[in-house]
Amino acid sequence: MFDRLRTNYGRNSRLILENAAIADADGTRAFFHLPQTTDGSLWKWYDALGSFRRDVVARHADLIPDIDDRIVTTQVPCLTFDSLLSKHGVTRVDVLQMDTEGYDLELLRMFDLPRWHPALLMFEHLHLTDAERNEARALLDEHGYVRLADNMDTLGMLRSTLESAPRLRALWDELVAAGAGDEK
Repeated sequence: MFDRLRTNYGRNSRLILENAAIADADGTRAFFHLPQTTDGSLWKWYDALGSFRRDVVARHADLIPDIDDRIVTTQVPCLTFDSLLSKHGVTRVDVLQMDTEGYDLELLRMFDLPRWHPALLMFEHLHLTDAERNEARALLDEHGYVRLADNMDTLGMLRSTLESAPRLRALWDELVAAGAGDEK
């Protein structure tokens, strides 16, 4: 997957690609995923499935009936957010995008929102329990974000960003009016 990422985005000088997972400590950790295949009859996102939680990958049995037999475990390099940002000399984070198959709340807990305050963040809540989803919402609320959500993802925008950008505020309001699932 990283080779495909590099092929698709490696020429963009504004991006730094890192083949590592974000975790609570630097090192390695077991990662559950599906091996690449050339079988075109499988679900479109087959080889994009991966998680630190095996149960989340296995939940896709409705799309891949023999998924339990296909799941493999790979030890992957891990970095903390701080290590990753320090390694690349990052001094500002504008956007934080997560889609980690059930690990999104853990990432939100690890990311220093008061320090970095990205203007926009998005995470997948689909695989979170109700309690986890409520905790993620509370984290965003606590740190000054307004939220929109659909059936899979939650989008958070810093309230101060919306207040200082009238055109962005108008677009946000249009999304809310169109039924984009304004949560707060």
